[in-house]
Amino acid sequence: MYSIDYFVDMYKKEFPNKKHTVERHIELNGIFLGHIFFDEEICGPLCRLLRRTENSNEVERFVKIIELMLLEGDDYVKSVVVINILNTIKNDKDIIETAMEYFSEDTIETLRLANDV
Repeated sequence: MYSIDYFVDMYKKEFPNKKHTVERHIELNGIFLGHIFFDEEICGPLCRLLRRTENSNEVERFVKIIELMLLEGDDYVKSVVVINILNTIKNDKDIIETAMEYFSEDTIETLRLANDV
C-alpha cells in the first residue's frame, strides 16, 4: 500500500504545470493536508470538467490517479478519495452519470457504497 506522498508525486508527474501547487499548499498550511489538497486539486477540477463534458483526456488523467489511490493506497489515501472525491461526485446529480462513463466497475461500486458505511 502506498502513502499519500506517492500519489502527490504521481499528481506532479501527471500534471507537471501544477507542481507549484503542492509547495504553495504546504507553505500556506505548514504541512501537507491530503483531504484539502486533493479536494481542491482533483475533485474541483474534475467536477468542473464533468459538468462541461469536455476534455476527456484530462478527465481520464484524474480518474487514473483516483482509481490507483483506491486500489493501491493505504487507509488514509482511500479515505481521501471516498470522503473528498467520490462523495462529492455521488451527491452531484449534474455529473454522476458522466462520471460513471470514466470509472471502472470497482470504482463505481465504491462510489455507490460511499458514505453508506
